[in-house]
Amino acid sequence: AGAGGVGLYAAQIANNVSGAFVSATVSKPKHAILASLLKGQFNLIDYKNQDFTQSLSDYDAVFDMTAEVLKEIPIVKRGGKLVTIKNPPTPDAVKDFGLPEPTLQWLAAANAHFVAAAAGRGVSYVSYAMHRSDAELDKIAKWAQDKTIVSVIDKTFALDDSAKALAYLLQGSATGKVVVQIV
Repeated sequence: AGAGGVGLYAAQIANNVSGAFVSATVSKPKHAILASLLKGQFNLIDYKNQDFTQSLSDYDAVFDMTAEVLKEIPIVKRGGKLVTIKNPPTPDAVKDFGLPEPTLQWLAAANAHFVAAAAGRGVSYVSYAMHRSDAELDKIAKWAQDKTIVSVIDKTFALDDSAKALAYLLQGSATGKVVVQIV
């Protein structure tokens, strides 16, 4: 996940912008690409040959991109936070979206097991929902301009090959972004 389209950005923002020590699960062949992008201290774990739950503990925060929340909760220290993008969003993540109460209740029910498991270990849990923020996009653009974060393009497809691009993306082995070229 650390070398995927979201992981490469997440690791760079945490490490290069925030100065956080970053541990990321990355297959061994992709270690070099992620290592070349990180400016601070980091730990790369070959998830195909090492169980990250056996080597990581006491983290302030975990950013989940693999839907392994229940395996990840124990590595977050008490008072820490686990954020995921793989489960339905928690109601607090979408409170400003203007969703009807039944939808918020459904989201709460969909996440209840994860919220309870995290709370039982003193960990805060949120399943994030994407939303547009001009201020956040401006920050990201600045970081890209000054090379604090760098984009990695795995493959580029013509618009007519969008189905092929999606099929490639769904294989789960892309390193960085898959681009569909419109012009």
